[in-house]
Amino acid sequence: MTVTVPPFTSSILAELSVLASQTAQHELSDALLDAFRVHLEKKTPTMLPSFVHRLPTGKESGTAVAIDLGGSTLRVALMELPSRECKARREWNIDNSVKQFHAVEFFDWVAERTSEATKDTGIVPETGEIVVGLTWSFPIEQTSLWSGNVQTMGKGFTTYGDIVGTDLREHLHAGFRRKGLSNLIITALMNDTESVLLSHAYTHPTTRVSLICGTGFNAALQLPIAALSAVKFETPRPESWTSVAKHVLVNTECSMFGGGILPLSEADRELDEAADLPGFQPAEQLVSGQYLGEICRRIFTKAAAKGELFSSHAGLPKELEQRFTFGSEVMAAFEEDLTPEEATRLFSQCAKLHSPLTPEDITVITSICRAVASRAALVLAVMVFTLCRLRWEYGQQEDLTGVAYCGSVVEKHLTVKDQCQKVLDELCGGKKIVLEPAPDAALLGSAVGALMNLKEAREAGRK
Repeated sequence: MTVTVPPFTSSILAELSVLASQTAQHELSDALLDAFRVHLEKKTPTMLPSFVHRLPTGKESGTAVAIDLGGSTLRVALMELPSRECKARREWNIDNSVKQFHAVEFFDWVAERTSEATKDTGIVPETGEIVVGLTWSFPIEQTSLWSGNVQTMGKGFTTYGDIVGTDLREHLHAGFRRKGLSNLIITALMNDTESVLLSHAYTHPTTRVSLICGTGFNAALQLPIAALSAVKFETPRPESWTSVAKHVLVNTECSMFGGGILPLSEADRELDEAADLPGFQPAEQLVSGQYLGEICRRIFTKAAAKGELFSSHAGLPKELEQRFTFGSEVMAAFEEDLTPEEATRLFSQCAKLHSPLTPEDITVITSICRAVASRAALVLAVMVFTLCRLRWEYGQQEDLTGVAYCGSVVEKHLTVKDQCQKVLDELCGGKKIVLEPAPDAALLGSAVGALMNLKEAREAGRK
């Protein structure tokens, strides 16, 4: 039996589909491109040039310890290139007790975990120096390919305490020495978008853009140095860098773009008004896993108030009155065709149901989840397309541009990735932009960066 989407829900779906036409997509792309140009010229927390001025050749080889330190997880691996063999790998949750460590305690904890991960591989000081690549998913004032000054970390960490403005590399090296790992030498320090790009470029030489869309949202791309004004290079670059650098990887911080540009629904505006920093990350609020489920929940409350949802359950389940109670994982499941039993079981993970979902409930819930996911795909596609347009504008005219991606939204919401690629195909004309998965990118990228920078680190006398 086919169930018709009721009137109020239909109006919401129409509101969420305003980017469905190519005309609207091109108009959004033009506006974003103008914003990108402005931010390449001004001192802003976006369009930040890294120190990475070249891509891997694919011939880098050797052994490296890869460390990926994120907001909730520490991962350590011993990687071998060019085989990309992972000889050892461990992963730990970073709970609140660890986040409260003072600096010495925290870096000792990281060093201890690194020792645990590599203890059965024969890596001891007597084996000679082993390079380390670190992906650091926190703000940092980068000072070289392998060093940078600690900034406020956020995400619940108090570790930074009295060490803001001091060299992260030195703190980690001190922790390594205290734990008997004095032979570990950091030769690469980068953020997660740079790691993703380097990891994929190692085996896919057409890669020029990386995209992370999970709990958060960001992208990086390679641009000519000439695309950025001098004010963007606030940290002095040594002559050894400026004499050879023609291109640079740029951390776009694209989550912050879109204010006054992206079309918003009433639910989006309410979500932003309730945020800790309204207007801070307009794009992220439309595409990231942190917010997609919450947008759906807010629309559910409106549909229930109109009598179009949960009418057989005496209205909205009490649990859904609370923010962030409808997770993006459940939302992703509702993007697929579900039986009534499957739908009821899945929804019960978020709210207590006194009876099974009706066909009418399932139609409304599924329609909303698909519409929110579809809009996320459209925004992602236009964002990626515009980043590639920026490259083309500065003479980077490849017929094929590889975009390395990772993150739960593009990996688990299958409709998002597929629709995003479809829209890119339609927008590109004679060129081609291809989304390519980059699994375990942070670990592989850390290892690639460490071995890629080894020669420069030695020449700089930093080892």
